Amino acid sequence: QEQYFFFRGRAEEAKRDLLKGERQLRFLMGIEATDGRIIRPVDDPTMARVDFDWYDILAETLTRTPEIRRQKWRVKEQEISLMAAKNNLLPQLDGVALQRFLGLGDELWRADSNQLPFAADGSQAFENMTDGDYQEWRLALEFSMPIGNRQAKLAVRNSQWNLAKAKAVLEDLELELSHSLTDAVQNLDASYQLMSTAAMQGLSAKKQVDALRAQFQEGSVTLDFLLDAQRRLSDAQVAFYRSLMQYNLSIVEVHYRKGSLAEYCGVLMQEGEWPQKAYWDAKIRARQRDASYYLNYGYTRPKVISRGKVAEDGLDASFDPMASTPLFEPSDSSEPTPADTENLELLPGGPTEVPDVDPADTPGSPADAKTLESVLKVETVSAETPTNASDPVVTASSSEAFDWGALEIK
Repeated sequence: QEQYFFFRGRAEEAKRDLLKGERQLRFLMGIEATDGRIIRPVDDPTMARVDFDWYDILAETLTRTPEIRRQKWRVKEQEISLMAAKNNLLPQLDGVALQRFLGLGDELWRADSNQLPFAADGSQAFENMTDGDYQEWRLALEFSMPIGNRQAKLAVRNSQWNLAKAKAVLEDLELELSHSLTDAVQNLDASYQLMSTAAMQGLSAKKQVDALRAQFQEGSVTLDFLLDAQRRLSDAQVAFYRSLMQYNLSIVEVHYRKGSLAEYCGVLMQEGEWPQKAYWDAKIRARQRDASYYLNYGYTRPKVISRGKVAEDGLDASFDPMASTPLFEPSDSSEPTPADTENLELLPGGPTEVPDVDPADTPGSPADAKTLESVLKVETVSAETPTNASDPVVTASSSEAFDWGALEIK
């Protein structure tokens, strides 16, 4: 009877936690707390092994992550500021043209007009100026260059310091994201191994319960041993489902780290139409650029860091990723040079493959999982076929620790 109430309390506690999580989901969705229904997921959690190519997801992380893209635009801004500061070091040569009408007279202006020249007594300056008899003009070339250029050089040094700071922040951000992605991939492999171990534990617990039940029916063991085995079987079931949940959360974490979480959740974005005024302005700008002559008068030019929107279905082989500072490699050149993200050198200590568990090497594991009646009630597993090269490859290895098809999990 004590075991019965123990299991009943565990079931009531699990139901309480389930309803609490459902109410939190309703709050995030902005709907009422109770409407007589319970929200539950439509899709079953996947149990298939998901493998990501490390080089592909690292390049995708350094290309699609919003933090990286935002910092690259800051580097672009500092490069433009440095270009403007260097242009101030150039000497200034101006062409000047001037024409003026002079107004001369004893008085500035009065009501009566006397039309007297400026040399006569009582002449008016305003009348002489409007007559246009006295004019002067000037054509000149003015050349100016500060001695030492201290202010301009100080501005250049300040811009160089800001650019170096922005690049250092970008390198630190790339390093941090690469470590976070490594942790996510290793956590994914470890979660799968823990799920496999929990499933094998459940199979072993089920086998022990069946054996003790047969012995109890024969009268060779007491009821206490059977109830204790059933309790361990219940704990194994809970551990399996928790590890299954953690494994699916690990898949989500990898997509979050590499910037494809919205696509993984089925959320796609598309730019709508612009107002007609924007198309008119773009046409005017295009005509102006076509009729103008491009003059490259600056010392340096910032490199291109964006070539348009990034495809949401993954990386395209023909798409040139945004240029950036070389990853983890300081540059001695004063000119900012973009990095080639296709040939990145990875830090040592990348993701390591966690070996699969061999049932033959596991003590107490069944020789043939298909002959066992599983107590882990899970429905059949379906693996989604990847739609493009950048999607994760879902494979079912023949060297798994057990046969998932033998589990009747619900």
